Amino acid sequence: MIEIEENLEILTRDGVLLRADLYRRTGQGPLPVILFRTPYDKTALNMDVLTPMQAVRGGYACVVQDTRGRFASGGDWSPMAWEAEGPDTFDTVEWIAKQDWCNGNVGMAGASYLGIVQWLGAMEQPPHLKAIAPTMSTSAEFDSHDTGGCFRLDHVFSWLAFMAADWLKRRVALGDIPDADTIAKIRTMATNPRLVMDELPLRENPWFDLDKFPLSVSELLQKSVEQTPTFDFSRIQIPTLSVGGFFDVFPRATIKQFDAVVEQGADNVANEHRLIIGPWLHAGTLPHYQGEMNFGLLAAASYSQLPQKHLQFFDRHLKGSAAPLPRIEYFLAGLNQWLTTETWPPESQLQSLHLRSNGDAGYTGGRLTRELPVDDEPADVYRADPSHPVPTHGGRVLYLGGLAPGPLSQAHLEPRDDVLVYTGEALQEQLVVAGNVFLKMHAMTSATDCDWIVKLLDVLPDSRAILVAEGALRARFRLGYDSEKLLTPDQLLEYEVDLGPVAWAFERGHQLRLHIQSSNFPHLDRNMQTGNELGVDSGGVIAMQTIVHTFSTPSVLHLPILKR
Repeated sequence: MIEIEENLEILTRDGVLLRADLYRRTGQGPLPVILFRTPYDKTALNMDVLTPMQAVRGGYACVVQDTRGRFASGGDWSPMAWEAEGPDTFDTVEWIAKQDWCNGNVGMAGASYLGIVQWLGAMEQPPHLKAIAPTMSTSAEFDSHDTGGCFRLDHVFSWLAFMAADWLKRRVALGDIPDADTIAKIRTMATNPRLVMDELPLRENPWFDLDKFPLSVSELLQKSVEQTPTFDFSRIQIPTLSVGGFFDVFPRATIKQFDAVVEQGADNVANEHRLIIGPWLHAGTLPHYQGEMNFGLLAAASYSQLPQKHLQFFDRHLKGSAAPLPRIEYFLAGLNQWLTTETWPPESQLQSLHLRSNGDAGYTGGRLTRELPVDDEPADVYRADPSHPVPTHGGRVLYLGGLAPGPLSQAHLEPRDDVLVYTGEALQEQLVVAGNVFLKMHAMTSATDCDWIVKLLDVLPDSRAILVAEGALRARFRLGYDSEKLLTPDQLLEYEVDLGPVAWAFERGHQLRLHIQSSNFPHLDRNMQTGNELGVDSGGVIAMQTIVHTFSTPSVLHLPILKR
């Protein structure tokens, strides 16, 4: 029989009581323990990567804790208050190790915020923490690369609204009733999040101007609050199992964290780090169908086996009784099978596809071809208006604010005059792309700043244009995300837009397609194209965007073709 002991109290070094629930089999002696630390309610934890019940059935005790200031735990909550999570994790791990139901070996698991907490805790080096399994996490040094320096508008605003609901409930329970305006705003944010995101100027957004709420939009946009923490991977002394998804919001970061901990972490565990990348988006549930695609029975089987892979990883490092997992496992969509590799990207050969015009007087769509352009090739021009941004549809987005994530068709966006479309010929044989995709393009804008949004699509015989991967680059960050340099209008420059990791088989008869646009709203904040700092403009300027692709100034899509 599995018993649950609720609200165990763990006292932190600064006197805060954190509360946790203990899951274990009745009558068993000391066991290794798997710890989850969550801000989303310990009583509601249910993740496909691993659940407390699965951990207990696998021969572990399991502790699920509310983080500081959330639900049953004491202390004050502040959004993105990362400085407390490392010490709180250390104190919790060491408290667990002293209990008579623990044999002194502790591991950690969980996704998203729960994954970030694991990295922060491991950096503190609690002596009894033996392994961590962070899923779909990110860190400051990699997060900007995922968005090209753009602001994750829908992600951040919808997450804050989600967190504000418990903040309100907690205040009411303590008898500290907020004013009617605060209650009404939180209710509106929960039911109509898009209304909050449409507000301009962004920095003066009134929706988070809440009575006693610990964060304002202005503080967030001024970067006085770190959306994601910075990790020191040299302090990671234990094995890690990183899990990510190709349609997750953090696919690049998950892979880069794996690489960083292998290269910078302790030498004695460098060969014990593991990485799994599946056909998944950012969610607690990881089904085999995403967006408009069903990836078949092998993907379904892998979803059901993911908890077993976690237990195998923990068995090796908390019990010393299991063989190692493959170093890297990834799911190849289209072929719908799992492959292994020692490094990411896997061994591949780079194929280059050039952007070409059709040569029509009126632009109706360009070509994506291996043929080299000529020097008098006409450029492609589109008009970018911040007041009418290209709407987000699918992709690597969060699901809390009303957006639908995953591989959805983009065909309905193609009639817009602010979306350039480049299409390849129907494939004569299957083309397997596995690795990091990027576009090097020559372009110019009439503004002092703009965004370049690039999407890679798989055009099916039924005319659906399925989103495979996407990348963004805010032009002012073209030289790096730690510095800003505005543009000289109408200056021709070369830009590199990273579309992130891809593992996708384009079938015979399908076509590759590329979209280029200057907005993806509300997933990303709209660039007002004024060159002003983020969030201060109530109105933007219309810009003419020019994509150049001649022999001497080409624009080229680079695809890693899997060697088989």
